[in-house]
Amino acid sequence: MSRTSLEKIVDTIKIGTGGDTNYHTIQSALDNNNSGSEVFLVYPGAYLNDTINFTANNQSIIGVGSSTSAVFLLTNTTFCDVDDYTGCVVKNLTAVLNNTTTAIPLILANDGGVIFDNCIMSIANTDDIATSAQPSIVHITGTGEIGFLQRCVLNYDNEGSEATAIKAAFIIDGDGYVSMADSALNIDCTDDDTNPAAVVTVCSFGGIGEFSANNCSIDIDDDRSVIVAGGYSVAGINRFECNNCDIQIDSNGGDIVTVAAFYANSAAACTMYSYNNTIAVYNTTTTTQAYSYYQNNTGVITSRGDYIESSSGFIGDISFHDFTIQDLDSDTDDVMVTEIPDTAYGLIMVRESVGTEACLYMIAAGTIEKISSDATFTVTKDNAATYNTYFEDNVIKVQNKVGDNKNIRVKLIINNES
Repeated sequence: MSRTSLEKIVDTIKIGTGGDTNYHTIQSALDNNNSGSEVFLVYPGAYLNDTINFTANNQSIIGVGSSTSAVFLLTNTTFCDVDDYTGCVVKNLTAVLNNTTTAIPLILANDGGVIFDNCIMSIANTDDIATSAQPSIVHITGTGEIGFLQRCVLNYDNEGSEATAIKAAFIIDGDGYVSMADSALNIDCTDDDTNPAAVVTVCSFGGIGEFSANNCSIDIDDDRSVIVAGGYSVAGINRFECNNCDIQIDSNGGDIVTVAAFYANSAAACTMYSYNNTIAVYNTTTTTQAYSYYQNNTGVITSRGDYIESSSGFIGDISFHDFTIQDLDSDTDDVMVTEIPDTAYGLIMVRESVGTEACLYMIAAGTIEKISSDATFTVTKDNAATYNTYFEDNVIKVQNKVGDNKNIRVKLIINNES
C-alpha cells in the first residue's frame, strides 16, 4: 500500500498581494479550496476588506512573518466567520475593523470552533450606533468555541454614543465558549457625548455561555458609561472565570454609577470565579462606587488568592479564600469598607505597608478579636491615634486615625461558606 493511501496529503495554498502566489485574497482561496484540512499561507501586505469565511473543517490560515506583516483593514465587514466549521486555526495576522455603522463582530461563530494564535484583533469605532447591540471582537450565536485566543493582543475601542448600548468585547448569546490565554485585552470606550453607554464590559452573556481568561492582562478605561465591569452577568446560567490575570479598571466619574471587576446581578444562577488575580478598580469621583466584586440576586462570586485594590470594597455574599485588599494613600479618618456576611470566619491582617506596624485579628460569626499585641491597632471605632478594625452593621471596617499619607494593606483569609 502506498504512503499516500495511508496519509492525507495536506494542500498548501499561498496568498499574497503580488508575486508568486496562488491567490490575491484569502476569501477567493477559501472558496476554491474547500475539501478540508488545507493550509493557507498569507504573505505580508495590506488586505482591504478581505475576509476569512471558512469553507471546510480543519482549515488553517497562517501569516508568513510576524503578526503585523499581514494586515487586514475592514469597514462594515466581519473579518472571520467560523459558521459551523470546526478545528480551524488563524495564526500571525492583524485585523482592524474601523468605524462600522452596524453592530457586527470582528469574529463570528455559530456552532463551529477556531483557535487564534499570535494575532492582533482590533475594533476602532467612533460612529454612533443607535441600538443596544454594538460591535464586538467576538460574537457566538450558538454552541461554538473560540477555543483559544492565545498570545493575542485584543483592542476594543468603541467611542460611539448611545444610551442603551452594551459595549462588550465578547458577546456569547448561545451555549458558546471563549477562552483567552497569555493575551492582552484593552478596552477604551471613553466618549464626551451626552448619551453614555448603559454598560461597558469584557463579556456580555445572553444564554448559557462560558468565558475564561488565564494569565492575561485586562485593562478597561471609561469615564461615561453607567456600569463598567470586567465580567457582567444579569441573565442566564453562565460562567465567567479569570485565573492569574492582571485586571485594571479606570473610571473618571462622569455618568458612571457602578464600577466592578466582577458584576453578578442575575436572577439566574450565574457563577463568577476569580483565582489568584491582581485587581485594581479606581475612580476619581466620590459619586462613583468602585468595587472589586458586586453580587446581587442569585449570582455567585468566588474569590481565591486575589490581590485587590478598590476604593469601595465589595458588595454581596462573596465566597472568599485568602485574598488581599489594599487601600492607597489613606488619610486621617479615612475608612476602608469591606462587606462580609455574619457567617464569615477566618483571619484578617491589617498593615501599614510603608512602616512596620501590623496586626492580626480573628473573625468569627460577626465578632472580631485582636490577636497581636501592637498597641497601634484596636477593635474600637474612633479610637484616637490608632488603626481601628471593627464590625459595624455586619461590615468590617478599617479606620485610619493615625495620620495622613498612610498606605493601608488588608489581607483576609476568610471562608464565609456555611
